[in-house]
Amino acid sequence: MKLIKKDGHVLFLPYSLQPVIEYIPSKGIYIKTMQQTIFITGRNLPLLLDYLGMQKVTWIKESANDAYGDDQDIFIKAIEIETEAV
Repeated sequence: MKLIKKDGHVLFLPYSLQPVIEYIPSKGIYIKTMQQTIFITGRNLPLLLDYLGMQKVTWIKESANDAYGDDQDIFIKAIEIETEAV
């Protein structure tokens, strides 16, 4: 899966690492690997969560704007990437 931030930062996470994916309705989606924790906030995230769980997501891009599409679309407000020391 490819994560694209609006500032151009790109991170690839292979599904083979079997990340832990957690959804907290009041906060967003957390993707935890051995070296990174990714926080995704936005709108209609349960649908994205289902696609992540089925390993059908090839990329996620952070929106350059604060609003996009209609209320039924998945909207990614922010992607935060924390890398842990190895």
